[in-house]
Order: sequence, then structure tokens, then C-alpha cells
Amino acid sequence: MGWSSETHKALSSHYAKSYDIDYGRNATVLYMDYEKRVIEQGVMGLPRKRTAVDVGSGTGRCAFSLSPLFQKVVGFDFAPEMVSKAKAKAVDQGIANITFVQRDVNADGVKPDRISDVDFFNFAFGMGSFIENISGLAAQLESILAPGGQVHITFYNKESFVYEACAEASAELLNALGVSAIPVYGKDLLRVLAEPCEETNGRPYYEIPCKYYTKQELTELFGQSFEILRMATFPTLSPLVYPGFMKVGTLSSFLEQCDQGIADENKGYYISVLLRNKKGDG
Repeated sequence: MGWSSETHKALSSHYAKSYDIDYGRNATVLYMDYEKRVIEQGVMGLPRKRTAVDVGSGTGRCAFSLSPLFQKVVGFDFAPEMVSKAKAKAVDQGIANITFVQRDVNADGVKPDRISDVDFFNFAFGMGSFIENISGLAAQLESILAPGGQVHITFYNKESFVYEACAEASAELLNALGVSAIPVYGKDLLRVLAEPCEETNGRPYYEIPCKYYTKQELTELFGQSFEILRMATFPTLSPLVYPGFMKVGTLSSFLEQCDQGIADENKGYYISVLLRNKKGDG
């Protein structure tokens, strides 16, 4: 089985219909809001806003947020069901400057066809951890991205409380706490809980390739070619809280403030990295 496994595609296809609902609740929505703020802050500092590329675009969540900020947006996803739903949403919303393309970026790269003015790349929701050759991706980004352009890329954190808990806690306990995507400790695998079906071989989860990183590893990887504008981890505490607590507004706000306050402590579930291409600097 290759890195871009059929299991991962089956997972994406399985969740396409309910993706916007399933991934818009509990601690996940806090992280989505956090990512949106980081992206908006990065875009504000761009010298030009011509084309943005959203890699792993799913049903278009980030692409639609980028649409009013750029002349063009291109979304890549390897699951045809995700691409079809994103296209339908664009038509329903009357958004004409987004193109959604079915593409496996591990096999076909991240350069958009017939576009040479890319000012921003986005790899949200841990997408960097699903790239097989991350050093090769870094070289692609440096080559494709316009001078002064930026990359927002996120990874699953090898030093997070959730990852460390997987060495000691059972998957059942983490699931009870509301963690639906569970790292397999010591392996390049992520288990996403689901109802047993043919695609999961009767098991209660999809098991997909996923690489975990530390902030130090990412600093060494990107620091030569890119200026690291921001690197933080988020969320730290909210993924380990019973989902019912997140429905209480005051508790949810409190946890969000706590997670924002400790984003530099290296224990958050994801590592969010904002990079600027140094190409063309004097």
C-alpha cells in the first residue's frame, strides 16, 4: 500500500456528505477558528494577493475563506466526493473565482496547471503530516511560490499531550474523551474512529499513514529556505475534555483562552507554521 493509500481516500469519501457537520463541533471548531485567524494574519502581510492554493481542500472550508482575499483560488483534494461537494457549494454560493481539482499531491505535486503567480499555499488541518516526502514538498514550494509569498502548513505534533497519552491510555478512553483521530504511538499511523464497514475491514476505525513532527524538526526542515513567521501548537487542553463541556459557552470560551495562552508550550495537538519565501531577498 502506498503512502496515499486507498484507505485514506475511502475515509475522505465516507465523510464527504457529513464532513461539514462532523468537523464543525467540539474542540475541532476551536481549531478551525484558530487556523482561520492565522491564515488571515498571514494574508494581511502579503505584497500581492493573486493566487492561493488550498491543499487538501475537502468540501472547501478554507478555500471559501480565501476566495474574497485573492483573485483566484485553487483547491486540491484526492477524493472525488469531496471535490464534487466543494464544486456544488461554490455554485450554490455563486463563487466564481475558485477551481476545485481532484489531485493526489503526493503523486502529482502541488503546482497548479497553467498558473505561475502563486502567492499563498495552505495546508490546513494537519495536512503536512499526510505528505510522504516533506523535504521534496519544501523544495517544490520554494520553487513555485512567488517572492515574498507565504505558506500556512500544519502537522500532527509528536510532543502533544494527546500523542503522549496514546503511549499510556487506551483508544477507548481517548474516544470517550472525544478524541476521534487517535495517533498510533511510535508508528506513522493515525486511527480515525468510524462505524465498522467494508473499507475498514470490519474494524471500528480507519488507519491511515500520518507522520508526526516536533517544532525543532520543522525548524530544521524549513529554516534554510523560508523565514518562519510563526510556529505554535494548538489546541492543547480542549481535545482532552469531554465533548459535553464544549457545548457550555463559558467553559468552551475558557478552554479556548487557555489553549491560546499556552500555544507556545509545544503540547498542542497540531503544529501550525506560517512561512515566508525568502527567494528574491537581497
